[in-house]
Amino acid sequence: MGTINHDAVLGHVWNQPDYDKIEDLRKRMTEDLHAKEKCLIGPIEVVNGDVNFAFLPDGSKEWWETSDAHNRYRDEFISIIEGMRYGTVIWIGWGELDGDPKFKYTTEPVPEEDL
Repeated sequence: MGTINHDAVLGHVWNQPDYDKIEDLRKRMTEDLHAKEKCLIGPIEVVNGDVNFAFLPDGSKEWWETSDAHNRYRDEFISIIEGMRYGTVIWIGWGELDGDPKFKYTTEPVPEEDL
């Protein structure tokens, strides 16, 4: 038996010229998790330069190897989005550990000279 907990992350960026870091993360995830996990969705380009991503719950039980790997990739995904121009991250957690849904919102415009 194990503990079921879910974490979903929405990522939003604006006017980002490329997504090499996201694609590298996706490739490493696919290789590491044997291409059976499709938790990272995007980029979904809409209007006005807005681009969205979603990192969905993996469905694994906490402290299992698959869950631990997804946690590491999710943390890296969050760092990548937060490092992009106008990167915004919304994290939603729920399940046996979190109880009622928990939310975290981060946004901090990255100065042009730091990009």
